[in-house]
Amino acid sequence: MPNEYVRISKPEQIYGQKNLLLAQLNLLTSLKYYHSFRELRKRELMLKIELKKKVEEAQQSLSLLDALLPKIARKSIPAEKIAAPEPEKKLSLIQEIEALRQKIQSLS
Repeated sequence: MPNEYVRISKPEQIYGQKNLLLAQLNLLTSLKYYHSFRELRKRELMLKIELKKKVEEAQQSLSLLDALLPKIARKSIPAEKIAAPEPEKKLSLIQEIEALRQKIQSLS
């Protein structure tokens, strides 16, 4: 099979080179963002490990504090002795309207 050559005009050549350079630029920019992302992920992982250690230290401190504090004996109060506040009686809509009319009449 014989080789075939195609002549490219000057504007087509410039257009192709420009697109190739833009593709390389986009690839390098993406690579830069990827490296930055990798560094941030490493830092995030280190911070998570550090946070986990701090939380464990705080839990140990709280358990030590709980062991050192004096214990209080609590008496359980039966539910019957606890006085629950009585709910306000809700007036029906008609009763509220009548009450408002009476107040208006007393003002007149």
